Amino acid sequence: MKKFFKTFFAIFLCVILMSLAGCLGNETDDNTDIPDGSDGTQDKIEYMTKEEVAALLTNYHFEIEIFTVDGDEENLYKMTEVVCAEGYYYYFDTYAFVANFETNKYYILDIEAKTGMITALEEEDKESFNVSTYMFSWHTYASGFHHSGTQSVAGRTCDVYTYNTVYHSQDFVFTYYIDKELDICLKYEWTDKSENVSSYMRFTKFELNKASLEGIMDTLDEYELTDLTSF
Repeated sequence: MKKFFKTFFAIFLCVILMSLAGCLGNETDDNTDIPDGSDGTQDKIEYMTKEEVAALLTNYHFEIEIFTVDGDEENLYKMTEVVCAEGYYYYFDTYAFVANFETNKYYILDIEAKTGMITALEEEDKESFNVSTYMFSWHTYASGFHHSGTQSVAGRTCDVYTYNTVYHSQDFVFTYYIDKELDICLKYEWTDKSENVSSYMRFTKFELNKASLEGIMDTLDEYELTDLTSF
């Protein structure tokens, strides 16, 4: 049961994140334009690797909004990730997962029903979901970026870069807001030529070195929990 929940959750989240991470920019048709800057005039960007950044992100509290459009349907998802050395809390849409490394317990929470299950923490559960697509996918397109200024996102100063492409004969602009200190994407927008937003991802909270296991475990107080550790 636990493996099903976590696997389904991870797959669903990956699909959502990949749909707005610029991955669609590769699915161009016969009228695809060469991205701006690909003639050698683009801004040269130097950035830390994913591994270098990950080594710096050992204690954090991130809150993120993800907006997507599927036909006439608009969807707004919210995600929270809190990580410290002793455990983590991960929430997306209607479910949350908590790992306590000190007690070796794992919690699966139904946000709407305010219920949850407690199971034994397995080795595979000791890594948070940490789906980094939303933070690092911009590396793929950096060679075509143009710098267009700076802006604050979640209290952090970001360089703003744009990337133009064509998808199904329509012009689109991807805009990435890259944290100056950590080189991660804190905001992403996909707009058409009329500046209508087709999708976006943005951090609404970015806090470093303040997460604690006590704070994570406090989130369980409002849930009715079923202990399955003895089964």
